[in-house]
Amino acid sequence: MKLLRKIFLRAFNRNQILILQQATNGFVSMNALIEFLSWKFGVPKSTLKLNSRILRDLHLIEFGKGQKVCLTQIGKFIVNTLQMCDNSFFFRKVIK
Repeated sequence: MKLLRKIFLRAFNRNQILILQQATNGFVSMNALIEFLSWKFGVPKSTLKLNSRILRDLHLIEFGKGQKVCLTQIGKFIVNTLQMCDNSFFFRKVIK
């Protein structure tokens, strides 16, 4: 699992990991999630929008047309793998 976690951390950028991590918190819309992440972490909204589209194209998250932001099965697997090995490291790496 540690090797798989390492691969995921190399494959996704900080903003994509932030979106994946927060998509589990039941935001009503992607815009609400983007507003929150932009405010909390100071990331430009346009950057977050681009990364959210990339994650949707990879079928890791679903959103749009009145649908809540949610992780797909593979998205859940990735987030669980990242958190499973060392939860505190995962959050430190994302927040820095």
